Amino acid sequence: MQLEKNIINIVVVFSIAYLITTFLMPETQMLLWATASLIVVNYALSIIYLFRQGKITISVTFLNIVQLALFCRLHVFIHDLLGASHYIYAVEPNWYDWIELVAVHVLRAVDLLDILGAYGVHLQNIKHHSLLTGIMLFGMHIMVDIFLLGTIFMIISQRSASQQASTMMKREQFIDHFKNLFKLLKRVRIVGLIMTSLLILGTCIIGHWNFGDLILWPLDNILRTLDFGDAFQIFDWRLHNIEMNIGLATLAVVFRLFISFFLFGPVNRFYLYLLKGRGKTIDELVKIATSSESLEEVDIAIKALIRFGPPVMPYLVQIFTENKNSIIRRFAVEALDEIRPIPASIVPHLVTRLVDSDNSVRNAAAFALKGFDPQWQKHKNVISSTSHILEALKDDEPDVRFAAINVLNKIDCSVEAIIPQLLEALGDNEANIRLVVAEMLKKVDFTTEKFMPSEKFIPYFLKASEDNQAHVRLIAKKMLNDINFNSEKAISSLIEMLGNNEVDVRLTAAEILKKTEFSTEKNFSAEQVVSPLLKALKDDEPDVRFAAINVLNKIDCSVETIIPQLVEAMGDNEIAICLVAAKILKKIDFVPEKNFPVEKMTPYLLKALTNNMTDVYSVADEMLQKIDVTFETSFNYLVKTLGYDKAVIRFAVAKKEKIIPHLVKLLLNDKKSVRDVATMLLKKIDPHWQKNKLVANAIPYLVKALSDRQAFVRRMSAKTLGQIGKMAVKAIPALVKTLKDDSQFVSWAAEEALNKIDPAGQL
Repeated sequence: MQLEKNIINIVVVFSIAYLITTFLMPETQMLLWATASLIVVNYALSIIYLFRQGKITISVTFLNIVQLALFCRLHVFIHDLLGASHYIYAVEPNWYDWIELVAVHVLRAVDLLDILGAYGVHLQNIKHHSLLTGIMLFGMHIMVDIFLLGTIFMIISQRSASQQASTMMKREQFIDHFKNLFKLLKRVRIVGLIMTSLLILGTCIIGHWNFGDLILWPLDNILRTLDFGDAFQIFDWRLHNIEMNIGLATLAVVFRLFISFFLFGPVNRFYLYLLKGRGKTIDELVKIATSSESLEEVDIAIKALIRFGPPVMPYLVQIFTENKNSIIRRFAVEALDEIRPIPASIVPHLVTRLVDSDNSVRNAAAFALKGFDPQWQKHKNVISSTSHILEALKDDEPDVRFAAINVLNKIDCSVEAIIPQLLEALGDNEANIRLVVAEMLKKVDFTTEKFMPSEKFIPYFLKASEDNQAHVRLIAKKMLNDINFNSEKAISSLIEMLGNNEVDVRLTAAEILKKTEFSTEKNFSAEQVVSPLLKALKDDEPDVRFAAINVLNKIDCSVETIIPQLVEAMGDNEIAICLVAAKILKKIDFVPEKNFPVEKMTPYLLKALTNNMTDVYSVADEMLQKIDVTFETSFNYLVKTLGYDKAVIRFAVAKKEKIIPHLVKLLLNDKKSVRDVATMLLKKIDPHWQKNKLVANAIPYLVKALSDRQAFVRRMSAKTLGQIGKMAVKAIPALVKTLKDDSQFVSWAAEEALNKIDPAGQL
């Protein structure tokens, strides 16, 4: 029911938004057909809702008002896009003429006796002039008539029980006092119809009507009375050829009025009111109670059934279990309570009414059960209705769910048997429901083996442990503490949950596994746990991936077979995951000859080189060497990804000797911090790095730097060549030229370098 209300509200908002949009867009035939389609959809939705719910709500009222606006807009589209020939008018229509057209036809739809049509009253400038526009107006008339009848039904059905009782009492008193008057009114109705018929006959004779018109004129008016959508009026149908005048119009209206008395006056209802059900059989009264649309009739029929005593109890049960009208259900429950004594076989049916959608029915059922036995909760027949109450826990209405959980809490049923349903209710939106559920679950001993973790209810424990109700949080945390999550069975279940399709389930399992400690000596079957763990390593949620890699680190499984997946995890965006993957890989004696997909692993290993954690890029570098990825390939990847300076320092930290020439180049960097790090790393790799043969590879770069535009670079180049000493002998010619540098600091550095390279000046 709530869903249908929401749909109606959404459609109303959408229709209003669409209507506004049509004024902002150029008129096209696509807009015309879209408007017509929206009217049809809204029309169907309104009728379905009316017949399903039997009442008119504010939302439906707004929907019908919007429908009228859409009809108005559609008329404008037809006129502007399909041609003015669909309408006739005295003067060129303005915007208000279209509103007037719709408003007048609403008035004509309300005019049940077609008085305006009878007198030929035309209130609008624009009139329809085609079959298409006529069909549109016919549909609008039906919509308005349905809305009016629905409103009347709503007014009748939504009156309170006290109002209905009061109305019925007054009506019965009125009928008792004015029985003769009712008889007179019935005679007047018949006499009025006879007199009207005689007047028609006299008019026929005076007007010299032919026999066909004598038959067709009354038939025409009878059909107009039955004409629900005013088709006769809209399409200007007429069965006769008589010209109407004021006198004939008045006669037609009076004739239709008396005809309507016979069409809409339910004679059986008056007899039922007068006799209060006396003289009717049980079957006849049950038929009235189950099929009549009048609540007064149903109430009288049910009260008449009470006089028959216990034999009618099954019929009353049928009424209050099957009837969709809550007031009728309440009538039946109250009648059952009046018969007494209520047999035990009826008790389960009464218990089902404790979770009725209507509060008055629930109260009536509770009162009846109390009359049956003040301790009815312990009666053995009550337990048989538990399934119905459990279904009510899923109802859309919070009041029904609250009533259901209260009944379950009261009756003597096994809480352990309904734990899945209770755990779902523990996540209810209503705090009062969660409180009752928590109290019921408090009775369960979750330390026993049969309450091991299950993906169907673990999420409810965790969600409840963060509830805004302190009492619910306390009980939920106790339940979590009671469950042995460290058992092999529990952990296996949690691992399987990591592969669940629901993200909440996976995150829940990951959260628990993160806090769980278990021994690696447990005999976990690889077939059981490795597959979901590997699937979880590719999960979108970092927490799930972290839980999976942690479990792989702890359990005893053949990690060699999952090296490619671990390598991929080592290239994860989350550092914590990379570290655990590297930790596992560090323990493995990796042999690339075992047909591992080396070409697929290489990109992930190169990515791992960019990780800021030493353990990660060290493991990655070692594996890259084993699969014959050259230093130059790795270094170039790092330069491209991190930049030259960071790439050099990354390899230098790993004490890669081949990086020495690149570190020497960093000694020319304009940042002192970089130069200091480069110097420190050179000393770590080789305390006597100046004499290392690899330094020779950097000398051409240093010589070229002596000609750099920046004096600072020239000076640092000369200074570095001086540090290298005799190995930089090939730089002497360039240093000699640098002695004439414009910067005195550069020339001093060059002179100092020459003294260190060739102290005796022999070269």
